[in-house]
Amino acid sequence: MTKSLRCLLPAIVFAVLFAHDLEAQVATRVASVIPDEAAPGIPLAVTVELTQAADLEGIILLYRAFGESEFRRIEMDLRGTRAVATIPAAAVLPPFVEIYLVLRDRAGKLEVYPFSDSPDPLANPPLNTK
Repeated sequence: MTKSLRCLLPAIVFAVLFAHDLEAQVATRVASVIPDEAAPGIPLAVTVELTQAADLEGIILLYRAFGESEFRRIEMDLRGTRAVATIPAAAVLPPFVEIYLVLRDRAGKLEVYPFSDSPDPLANPPLNTK
């Protein structure tokens, strides 16, 4: 992998995670989203640190490789206030991978990160995943 790609891919993943309108962001349980160093064709682990997880039932990480139209889903491994999932190597392609999270509490309420007011975030992703 070239040095420029090695430097650019983590920056793009960061932009995917945080390129949203902060004024629209509501209080969230997500404290941070930490992707491993991205390299094309290598699985990408993503760790989510939560402010609290007591009533969470699960977290779904949705990802889309560059050039794809549909998001794919991975159920994250939730343990305490940390969740981890790995995006398959085939989806880790330059110039970026789009991701977002859907948190589901025990009452069935969904929370989306980055923020989205979509009534069905599993079918309609947030506008700011790039």
